[in-house]
Amino acid sequence: MFDVFNEEIEVLIKDGLANLYWYKADLHKAWLRSSVALSIVEEVKKMTDEFGVSLSKCRQMDMLYQHLRSIEYNRRLEISRNFVRVLIEHENFSAQSENHQIQKAQFAALRLKRPS
Repeated sequence: MFDVFNEEIEVLIKDGLANLYWYKADLHKAWLRSSVALSIVEEVKKMTDEFGVSLSKCRQMDMLYQHLRSIEYNRRLEISRNFVRVLIEHENFSAQSENHQIQKAQFAALRLKRPS
């Protein structure tokens, strides 16, 4: 199976999306807008760590990509391209809390815009 993007790009996408949104619900909406199946979104949302605590946004992105690797290549490509589009078309990188690391999302967007 071939990954859609190389590891560096995948990390940028995952880190960028996880930090673009302060609330998990907003991240999940972005997944749905990016054509991720509702069943996958619901499954990842329900996942917990070994202590029964809901996964962080970063960990949810990791788990989402594990699911995406099991679907057909063209579908993975569509979703990944949509994720990149979400990041590079975002214009207002303003933190919603002092702990919101929006600069990571902005950095990812800038790197993804840069020609190879």
